[in-house]
Amino acid sequence: MPDKQVKKNALLGLIPLLAVALTLPRALLNYGLDADSFRVAAAAEHLWRSGEYIPSRLPGNPLFEFMLALIVPWGGHLAANLTVLGFGLLALFFFHGLACGRPNAAILTLTFCFTPVFLLNCATCMDYVPALALLLGSAWLALSGRLTSAALMLGLSAGFRLTGILGGLPLWLWLAGQRRYREALTSTALATSVGLAFYLPGIDRYGLGMFKVPATAVNAADLLSQAGYRAWMCLGLPAWLGLGWLLVKSRGRDGMVRSVSRESTGRLERMYESILPPVYFLLFLLHPDEISYLLPAVTFLILWIGKHIPRRETFVLGLLLFSHGLLCLNPLGGESGKRSLRLHLAPGLIVNDWLERRELNHLRLGLDKLSLPQHSVLITGMGDILTFHNPLLEPPEAGFSTLIDPAGIWEPGQTRLLRGRDIHLVHTLSSGNVQRLQAAGYHLFMFSSFAPSTTLRRYGFDPWQAGIGRVEAFGPEAFYR
Repeated sequence: MPDKQVKKNALLGLIPLLAVALTLPRALLNYGLDADSFRVAAAAEHLWRSGEYIPSRLPGNPLFEFMLALIVPWGGHLAANLTVLGFGLLALFFFHGLACGRPNAAILTLTFCFTPVFLLNCATCMDYVPALALLLGSAWLALSGRLTSAALMLGLSAGFRLTGILGGLPLWLWLAGQRRYREALTSTALATSVGLAFYLPGIDRYGLGMFKVPATAVNAADLLSQAGYRAWMCLGLPAWLGLGWLLVKSRGRDGMVRSVSRESTGRLERMYESILPPVYFLLFLLHPDEISYLLPAVTFLILWIGKHIPRRETFVLGLLLFSHGLLCLNPLGGESGKRSLRLHLAPGLIVNDWLERRELNHLRLGLDKLSLPQHSVLITGMGDILTFHNPLLEPPEAGFSTLIDPAGIWEPGQTRLLRGRDIHLVHTLSSGNVQRLQAAGYHLFMFSSFAPSTTLRRYGFDPWQAGIGRVEAFGPEAFYR
């Protein structure tokens, strides 16, 4: 075997080991920093214990929650995170399958493995990576000519995450362009019906209104600012600049780095790589709450980039991406709810995930150290991430809910009472509910790291201006230290 092939095989064998090494330490800590990761686990456990499916949030991620119902009750966060990691390894396999045939396929797969938003989600109990793995698998099957299997896998991807169904657009447009209308309709119907089947329990409970995008109090200009910030934080400034420089440099070269294995489906391959990044980016612009919404766009963008730059430049791009996981240039500074432009060095996505997940564990188990007066309400901005399986909390007093307007409290089911003390913890309150509680004699406090941004986003209410007392939840001044 030639030395070059030996090195390539060694690199391919090293990639999954790197993925596990960069993921496992964080997977051991808890479900993740995303509040929805705890919410998903709670929905799965409720399904297992009661047989009743209540989506973690609408429209839900039913296939993921059905799967976790068999995992969370006996394995907790570790088993759930390892399952997600398994899907991450499957995503790497299918990614390499899509890149296979190019001279830079192994390095391109390593670059994808080094992408921080991918590594971040490989250790988080969320649906992003499972949905992506099946989307990549669907594309790989389609390029291999197995259209029925591709449609089935696409439907499963949509069962994990509804937006996965958009991954079928390149295939359906390609089939229509070849006047294979019957195959296009059959493939579309199969993928849609398989995906939709998983949402039937939710539709039965909530109706078609469950598919409505939740309202926000944030205006259009602020939404665009959020989108720009999260796009920046998804890849990092060095990677974005490096990407632009590499693409400009590649324009002087003749042709592209071409695949030698798919002559008959080369146009379909190009359609996957050119259609899906803008489709998923535009979808992100409509609701830019999480950088992880960009994961499909980034994945297929890397595949597209890999056709335009050779092996050495691909490796440089991988290093730039990986650097953002270790150390990043953050353009925003200041406290929650009072962010402003202030470029500064901060821990990268992966390092920050490790540090803050450890901090979260300390916070959850340190609530009994809260030095608040009796008859207090603490706005946490956190929900399940703080309350799920927390032995220091218990259900609220029966009369507490009568003081609150139900339209002005976010996730009222997550309201808790600190065990043995008259201190209620709530997710987020409107200004009207704050005034009601103050009139009833309650002292109001908030976690300064989380509550201001959530109250602004949900109700357009600035708790800083209301003079609500602050409690440090993270950092060297945290109350439990």
